[in-house]
Amino acid sequence: MVFLGSEGELAVIARNLGDYLWLLANGVGPLETVDGLHRVPEPISALVALAQRYTGISARSVEAVVDAATEELPALTTLVESAAR
Repeated sequence: MVFLGSEGELAVIARNLGDYLWLLANGVGPLETVDGLHRVPEPISALVALAQRYTGISARSVEAVVDAATEELPALTTLVESAAR
């Protein structure tokens, strides 16, 4: 899941659907990973159950999801720059 901003901003929100589900399950919206999290998120039990069922993982923190997504940014930047040429 990526964010392509109108002013050329690039961000990886989540590496895959499973990580995206964990963001939502932890009560974090997709743009909060781009603009910053300015509150203490509350997990959403129904989405936690969905994320557990889909991913087979008992829990994944917001920090772990964001860190994994950040590692993908150089590859996204390369892809977008090569496509723009």
